[in-house]
Amino acid sequence: PVLESDILAYFVWIPRYAYQIWTTDATTTTSPQEINIRWESGTSEYTNGLQVGEYRTHPSFWWDLDGDRQIDAGETISGIWVGKFETTGDATITKVKPNQTPLVNQTQSEQFATALKFSGASFTNNVVTAGTGKSSYGLTSNIDSHMMKNSEWGAVAYLSHSAYGINQEIRKNNYSNGNQTGCGASYALRNSSTTVTTCIIPYGSGLVSYPQSTTGNITGIFDMSGGKWERVMGNYANTKSSSGFDDTAETGFFAQLSNQKYYDLYPSDIFNGDNITNVTKCSVATCGGHTLFETRLWYNDDANFVSSTYSWFIRGGYFDLASSAGDFAFSVGSGGVVSSAGFRSVLS
Repeated sequence: PVLESDILAYFVWIPRYAYQIWTTDATTTTSPQEINIRWESGTSEYTNGLQVGEYRTHPSFWWDLDGDRQIDAGETISGIWVGKFETTGDATITKVKPNQTPLVNQTQSEQFATALKFSGASFTNNVVTAGTGKSSYGLTSNIDSHMMKNSEWGAVAYLSHSAYGINQEIRKNNYSNGNQTGCGASYALRNSSTTVTTCIIPYGSGLVSYPQSTTGNITGIFDMSGGKWERVMGNYANTKSSSGFDDTAETGFFAQLSNQKYYDLYPSDIFNGDNITNVTKCSVATCGGHTLFETRLWYNDDANFVSSTYSWFIRGGYFDLASSAGDFAFSVGSGGVVSSAGFRSVLS
């Protein structure tokens, strides 16, 4: 038997797929609908649809090795392993475990460095040094661990609203202070900010149904709605805000081409508005699959876009939010130390 005490982290495989485009107009909203998915095997195929009805390979399956933000040969991947829960543990021993307290009170850069530890990578002088694997996690040198990107959040959310997921609104984790991973509310809580001081539907309680999961059962991904806000690596115009990253023009984090693959960039020459209007400037090419304009306001989820004021995306909503929490919710933060924001780890 595999003992729970021997497990350090749970990850869920998200296989490579293309989704069918249902809107290209960022100025209007659509109603929740099933997202059509087409699986893509291997890494040779990359579908680049731009029009309604066409298929587009989800952007999370592109790993930009050279940092030029162009899809080159050898840069597509067959899937990603996504943390089943918000990251737990501490800065020394990083975990992804159910029924534990999410790891918070770190700056964005500290959370980024913490996620690297799964692969034994390090973050020094604004440069990521690839890990050679970490035996305690059973990972080898061909694994890249990192803090979840905005596009990777989108890969999970889109799949959740397809024939292969729960295909409806995910039940919120409304446990008080968001302090227990994997929890689910006893009912849908669509328009309620009701919170509880005990976990109503805990992970691993032997149930067939887990409505707080992306699949509606135990095999899916949890904490995508409610719990803690989750910071993702999605940034406005290489603006550090309070994240702790160095933004020096020549030597800072954003200046290192090798770091480009670790975050989604929303440049100021395209997104030159504010936190409300910037989403209307999205296109399939710039935001497609990122769970932004295509799914904006689904289930009344929060919709605030990054800008020069708050430059980092946060996702999923908070445990005490009403209908604005959900896996389609996106809002903004500065990346400073707070107790309300955790993060998720991903393996590529």
